[in-house]
Parts: sequence; C-alpha cells; structure tokens
Amino acid sequence: MISAVAIGANTNNKILQRRSNALARARLALTDKLQSNGIISTDMLQNELRRIFHDELLKWDRKRYLSAPFFAMKAAMVHAKTGKTKAYDHMRRASLFKVFSTWRDYCSQERRRIPRFNQLQVDLFSTTRLLKVAFNRWHRLARLYTEAARKHRIVLTRFAREHFVSWRFQASHYRKLKARALTNWMQYGETVMTSPFHNWQEWAINKRNSRCVRERFLHAHRRIKERKLLSRVFRHWNHQMLYGRVSALYTRHELMEMLAAKTKKLEEMETQIEAYKAQQLQQK
Repeated sequence: MISAVAIGANTNNKILQRRSNALARARLALTDKLQSNGIISTDMLQNELRRIFHDELLKWDRKRYLSAPFFAMKAAMVHAKTGKTKAYDHMRRASLFKVFSTWRDYCSQERRRIPRFNQLQVDLFSTTRLLKVAFNRWHRLARLYTEAARKHRIVLTRFAREHFVSWRFQASHYRKLKARALTNWMQYGETVMTSPFHNWQEWAINKRNSRCVRERFLHAHRRIKERKLLSRVFRHWNHQMLYGRVSALYTRHELMEMLAAKTKKLEEMETQIEAYKAQQLQQK
C-alpha cells in the first residue's frame, strides 16, 4: 500500500516534485498555524509530513476498498447487458429466419414442379433432422454455458455481499472512531484540568484511611490500657480493704516466724502421735 502511493507509474522527477510539494505544504500549514512568529522545528515539520502522508494513505485506502465493489458491480452489469443484447439479437434472427423461410418456401412452391411425393413432409423431415442434430450439440453447450453463468452469478453475488459487509463494517468503525475522537476532543479541557488531581485525590483518600486505621488501633490500645489500669486499681483497692495493705500480705520476718511456729506445732503433733501409739501398745 505504501509502495503504491509512494512509487506509482511516474518518473523520478515527478516523485521528487510531489515530495517537494508535500514539504512546501507542510511548511505553509505550520506557518499559518504559528502566524509567522513561531519557530518551526524539525520535529514539527516531520509530524506535519506524517499527518499529510497518513491523510493520503487514508484517502487511497478508502478509495480502493470503496470502489472495488462498485467496479465489480459495473462489470457484472455490463456483462448482463451484453448477454441480454446477444440473446435479443439471437431471438430476433431466429424469429425472422423462421418467418422468412416459411414465406420463401411458400413463394418458391408455386414455381416448383409438383413431385410425386409430398415435398412439405420431406422438407419438414430434413429440417427436423438437421435441427435435432444441431440442437443436441447446442443444447449440451448451452447447458454448460448456463451452469457456468449460474456459478459465476453465485460467486459474483458472494463477492459483492462480502464487500458490502466489509464496507459496512469499515464505515461503522470509522463512524465510531470519529465519535470517540469528537468526545475526547470535547472532554479535553476537563481531562487536562482534572487528571492531575486524580493522583492527589487518591493519595489523600489513602492517607485518610490509614490515619483512621491508626486512630482506631490507638483508641483500642488506649481502651485496653485504661481497662488494665482500672483492673489494677480495683485489685489493689480490694487488697487494701481485705488486708489493710497494698504491697504484700505478710513480711519476710512474719513469714519466718509463722514457718517456725508451724514447724514447732508439727513436731508437737508428731510427739503426741508417738505417745498415743505407745499407750495403745501398752494397753494391748
């Protein structure tokens, strides 16, 4: 497709002239856009040349795909018209031949000598015989031509249908593309003004959510600490109410004295048990 546009059936001078004209058109378009005060850079010139080249390709592509079905339809119509003309000419010659041959036979019959046999039946038999031989061969050939014409019509119909379907799909695609481009162009200002704030808005929402999560964890931690503090306070208060002190129930000296008293009491109980056993033995 690119070679068909860039190289055509032209000389090198014409191709160079066409490229020079495209370069001049690009410069003129950029000059009109910048109002002769802006600076035309090489990138701007290359982009303008690409745009002109893309427009030429688009026009050539659209012309090729849109004109092919109509050229095929035109060829089919010309072929059908030629066939109808030939059929009409054949029917006219056959009708005229039939009429004039009958008239000629009638005119020549009066001058002819009356034979001993029926000349009309002989002529009819010979004509029928010859026509049958010719008609059989023509019938086989006509059947082949009819079958070929039917298949050609089927192929041509399928070809035209496929091209029309492709053309409808291509037209729908270009229509949607233009509508999308128009929508994007109408929303260009809003997109340029609002898109830079989308990331900031997302960042702010994430920060707010993370802060809410941290505050929720901090609040839960404070609530647990307060519950532990209240539990410790009430436990100490209960200990104070029961034992009159908060630190511990007994001191080290008191615990040693209690241990010594319990040990002494345990020894006395063991002594009493031994004495009771000895008394029981004496009684026996």
